[in-house]
Amino acid sequence: MLRGMITIRARGIQTRRPHAPAALGCARAGTGRYTNRMTDDTGPKTAYEVAMERLRQKDAEAGIERQVVTAEQKAAIAEIRNLYEGKLAQLEVVHEGQMRSLFDAAEREAVEGQYRRDRERLIAERDVKVAKARSEL
Repeated sequence: MLRGMITIRARGIQTRRPHAPAALGCARAGTGRYTNRMTDDTGPKTAYEVAMERLRQKDAEAGIERQVVTAEQKAAIAEIRNLYEGKLAQLEVVHEGQMRSLFDAAEREAVEGQYRRDRERLIAERDVKVAKARSEL
């Protein structure tokens, strides 16, 4: 069934292996070209593209419509995020200054708890405003 031997040279080592003709179902035909080609000409998809395609398909099956964000909405969202990024940075600087001046464990814990609450509040406000900006047309 096998027809002839082919010589393979790699890294200075020469080996001989059996050659399987196209009749045995090998991907390479006697012409030297591959015969098993992809069905579409777009090329292979990345794992990210495949995952996004599946998610879009599931959304379509569930009846969820895709909402496109306009340039105006993107600008408003970016402005909101920049504003809250500044507020969070300011809060962090104030917190670090307070922590440097405190040595009592109970006071440090109280200040840390207040910092976490303020940070969560600012993040929640930011998320609400971003959602509102997205929903406005």
